[in-house]
Amino acid sequence: TIIFTGFIGWWLSQSIEIVGLALGLALGTWFQLFLLTILLLKHSELRKKWWPWRSSLIYLISSVGMSLFVYFIRDFGFWQKGPFIYYNWLILLILLLGAAFLYTGLLFVLREELFVRFAIQLKSKFDKRT
Repeated sequence: TIIFTGFIGWWLSQSIEIVGLALGLALGTWFQLFLLTILLLKHSELRKKWWPWRSSLIYLISSVGMSLFVYFIRDFGFWQKGPFIYYNWLILLILLLGAAFLYTGLLFVLREELFVRFAIQLKSKFDKRT
């Protein structure tokens, strides 16, 4: 899956530049999910109705939202001028941080169950300290 992710990221970056890297990572992750599903379903205890449809849909929506954010922000950089322009590094930093916060925010707003459980645990630990 790492080879597939690297190849698809490189291939997509040839046509849609930096967005191709983000899209390649997202597609590689989904490829890994489906491959692991096929391999794990060989075990009899996992053949029950176990697929987390709601969580998978929430992660897909969050990934698409993050990809769209990167797609629209990438046009602000002067990528043809190379990596030595500080402005490009600033745009890259905004892309990385903005995409991470947007992805996390979408998981929070859409109430993904593992994310909510993690947030509750963090809150309880923070409340114990104060």
